[in-house]
Amino acid sequence: MSSKSITKCRICANPEFFEVINLGYTPLADRFLLELNVNQPYIYYELKLMQCQNCGWNQIGNVIDPQILYQQDYPYDSSITKTGNEHWNNFANDSFSRYKLNNSSRVIDIGSNVGALLKNFKNLGAKCLGIDPSETAASIAISQGIETKIAFFSCSEARDILNTFGKADLITGTNVVAHVDDLNDFFEGVELLLSNSGVFRFEAPYFRNLVKYNQFDTIYHEHLSYLTISPLIGFLVKFDLEIINIEEFSIHGGSLRVDIARKGSYDVTPAVQKYLEIEIMEELNTVSKMLEFSSRIKLLRRNMRKLICEIQDQGKTIGVASSPAKGMTFLHYVGLTHADFIAVSDASSQKNNKYLPGVFMRVISDNDLVKIEPDYVLILAWNFATEIVGKLREIMPSKTKYIIPIPQPMVI
Repeated sequence: MSSKSITKCRICANPEFFEVINLGYTPLADRFLLELNVNQPYIYYELKLMQCQNCGWNQIGNVIDPQILYQQDYPYDSSITKTGNEHWNNFANDSFSRYKLNNSSRVIDIGSNVGALLKNFKNLGAKCLGIDPSETAASIAISQGIETKIAFFSCSEARDILNTFGKADLITGTNVVAHVDDLNDFFEGVELLLSNSGVFRFEAPYFRNLVKYNQFDTIYHEHLSYLTISPLIGFLVKFDLEIINIEEFSIHGGSLRVDIARKGSYDVTPAVQKYLEIEIMEELNTVSKMLEFSSRIKLLRRNMRKLICEIQDQGKTIGVASSPAKGMTFLHYVGLTHADFIAVSDASSQKNNKYLPGVFMRVISDNDLVKIEPDYVLILAWNFATEIVGKLREIMPSKTKYIIPIPQPMVI
């Protein structure tokens, strides 16, 4: 079956949920189409955010077969932005320093994509292994000398890795924990592979920022879970693991880097208690907070539609630069279609000449967008807006204006 509804919380197994927001039926956000497939039947899946009424863990209401999501020409490339590459380099250097890694250390990256993070660990001398289900992404990593296993990470795969690679001093997972349906199996595998002093460092967008800054577009079918610390602490107890440190970074609209180790193997920093207190103070696990968030998103939708109509009424043209997965949620929820734009571009060659999911506009390069000279450019990858707008201003006419949609539609 390509899709199944959730019946219990993946953290605490509670069957009772509160529906935070229903974003309607949307296509899979990374299912870009070749021209020959544009007229074939296309599936839309319901997209709604649910909050567990017991532990407060946030998750979407249905699960898409991961083989459909990640093993059919998956286009995401973690290496295409300067901002991202600087972040991965800093991640590796900080890990080496903080956990005293050296050239005999073993590092495993779960969801390694094209190897953008691992190449930094390899440059520092560590023995590295990536694991990723996307043959498209993994083949790029392999071509660059990053040993990569093409598979979904699981406890079973962890046993195979243990036999062929050994235990890891560091396991990383950037933007992967949120994509995992069976978190019990996932953390069993992590625990199995960690050395006695090993650390699992993962990053994920923080649900607090999603709520605070109206980042509803980061809700899509690949993102099964939305990170808060309180539910996770209780969940890790069953694996004899604990959170030992938390740091926050601006990447992807505000992400947490969560360090997990065997219980008692490291001192727990004050940052862990700090984030627990923040979540209590801001009432992230309450129905009233979720109702307020939902109302703000509905208002954002109206404001965005109003802005687009005002621009069109002036006879001005609108293009789109960047087509991230989050952008597909944004376009479909707001109700924008190919009729609202004259072109859409992306810096990723994996998306060029393919068609936007559900919108069916062919993606062109940024240089081709320049030739069209739209009056306004909508930046869907708002988390990289500074970098994208900076590049476009070097090649676009000076009269071009830019629309940043989150946290509220704004023209610059």
